[in-house]
Amino acid sequence: MSWQKKLVFCVFSMFFLAGITGYTQHLKSLHPNQPIKSLVLKQWTAEEGLISNNLTSVNVDMDGFIWITCFNGLLKFDGDNFELYDIEKLPYLQSNAFIDTYVNGNNNILFSTQASGIIKYEKWKFSKPDFTQHIPRYIKTTFIDRNGIIWAGSNNQGLYKISNGEVEKVDHPAVNNITIMDVAEDRDGRLFIATRGNGLIIRDGDFIRKLTEEDELFSNTINSLFLSKNNSVYIGTTHGLNIYKEGRVIGEPFFNNIEINEIIEDDHGSIWVASEMGLGRINSLYKVKELFTTNEGLPTRQVSGLKFDNEGNLWLATKKGGLIRLKNGNFVNYSRKDGLALDQINIIVEKKPGLYYVGSDDGEINIISNKIVGKYNIGMDLRKNGIRDICFVNNLNCNGSNIYIIKLRKCMVSANIE
Repeated sequence: MSWQKKLVFCVFSMFFLAGITGYTQHLKSLHPNQPIKSLVLKQWTAEEGLISNNLTSVNVDMDGFIWITCFNGLLKFDGDNFELYDIEKLPYLQSNAFIDTYVNGNNNILFSTQASGIIKYEKWKFSKPDFTQHIPRYIKTTFIDRNGIIWAGSNNQGLYKISNGEVEKVDHPAVNNITIMDVAEDRDGRLFIATRGNGLIIRDGDFIRKLTEEDELFSNTINSLFLSKNNSVYIGTTHGLNIYKEGRVIGEPFFNNIEINEIIEDDHGSIWVASEMGLGRINSLYKVKELFTTNEGLPTRQVSGLKFDNEGNLWLATKKGGLIRLKNGNFVNYSRKDGLALDQINIIVEKKPGLYYVGSDDGEINIISNKIVGKYNIGMDLRKNGIRDICFVNNLNCNGSNIYIIKLRKCMVSANIE
């Protein structure tokens, strides 16, 4: 063989070039027929500049900047560098803890904080609005409705309505002294209010409706709400995913007993779910139901938030694994689930186009051909010897067969290969 291609990986999965595409990325780049595990994954942790690996949310503004919240401050990311905003830069903060981010259509941003109320970012400047002195210091979520009214959900102190700088506390038994986790609005102007422990509250003008586990909710604690393109409200609870459609609650059994942290939708109509068990996606049109976990190559199990950027890349905030980006690419991911001996790979050698030999510390050689992972029988037990290199030498005295030479930790062995 006149040439070899060798790649050494120290990651939990490996990728192979599968083809070449030439289109511009957008939300539709993550097609439902493309498995999540085949997307190109990149991770940023404290080693790459994050202030913490425990992130509470991620969002994207209209200029393409990534905003990341955590208990150690607020981060603005341009794809290369992180810029930290904390008490040193914003002295009016009472603590460095940021909880969530809301970006409206004018590219104004509201940040929910643990001890500083609401922080505003407008025209590239931060400020603490005057109305903040009239709302609780611990704000879990913010939302701006079609009339420009700001709704602020607090921790254990209910819901607040902010209009033209004037603050009004919503006085109703369904939300009084309750933690408000999220707020959404449907096309009919109904306000949906997610609570911790008190179910889903629907505000339709002066009419208030309360839905609980007795109405088929999986749990009375709701972390996230999302209005889909077909005007259905997706409800992420601590025990699964519900859907409110045409006045009734139905359940999505695929996520049963999984805590849902955030929900979004892409241009294919796929519903993406950040959960305590990984990243989920469902699409009824394409009959897709996926849960991407650590078994498939996700670096960490708990996903706290997710958002698409302007190019269709998917960003994940995680509770232990920092920031993750998933993007469309020309790669296929192989792992132990597909038949590899280990996820930690030492050597990959392409013997001929499309035929790969893979060595790991398990002492086995895997063969990948036509996207199928197989096992090559070496004819000897090398399980205590990690494979470091594989070399092929044409052997003219063996009727056209080859000799392979395997480099182990402390020695080398050779044998014929057909």
